[in-house]
Parts: sequence; C-alpha cells; structure tokens
Amino acid sequence: MEKTRQQFSLWYFLIVFLAILAMQNFLFGSHAENLAYNEFKALLHPEKRQAKEAWCQA
Repeated sequence: MEKTRQQFSLWYFLIVFLAILAMQNFLFGSHAENLAYNEFKALLHPEKRQAKEAWCQA
C-alpha cells in the first residue's frame, strides 16, 4: 500500500494562528480603568485621606 502524505499548508496555519490570537485578545485582553489624579494620590497615601475625611466630618 502506498502511504498518502498530507501536505502542510502555510495558509491554514496562518489562519488558525490569527484566530487563536484574536480569541486570546478577546478573552484575556487587558481591562484598563481611567483614574483621576487625585484618586491616584489618595490610593498612594490612604492615611492622609483618612485624616482629611476625619477632619472634614468633625
């Protein structure tokens, strides 16, 4: 019996590779959130924020 050899196609590989990249980007893409600068500073120094809130409530 003759062995049949399946021919590798670069186009199939490229299409599958791009499809996997697209799925990965869609499912596991980064989720960035905008943050105001004053909120960023408050997250850096939470003790200053708590002191300011306590002073404002008094």
